Amino acid sequence: MAYFIPLKGFFKVNFVFGEKAVTEAKYADLPESILLSISEARPYMEGRSFMIDIKTDADAELFEKILKIKNNT
Repeated sequence: MAYFIPLKGFFKVNFVFGEKAVTEAKYADLPESILLSISEARPYMEGRSFMIDIKTDADAELFEKILKIKNNT
């Protein structure tokens, strides 16, 4: 799942990763801060929840990488 939260001038995306996505994220080229957010997220039946801010083109590229992981699992 992914939830979009519109804010003034940018938006946040909340992802929920199951364990397959968590494992795949460990091997993806993601920033250490994202990997830390995922690993520190409390595991629930639905998965682990973490958020990213989308403010720049680089953030949008990161969003695409994370979305691909989510869609592949």
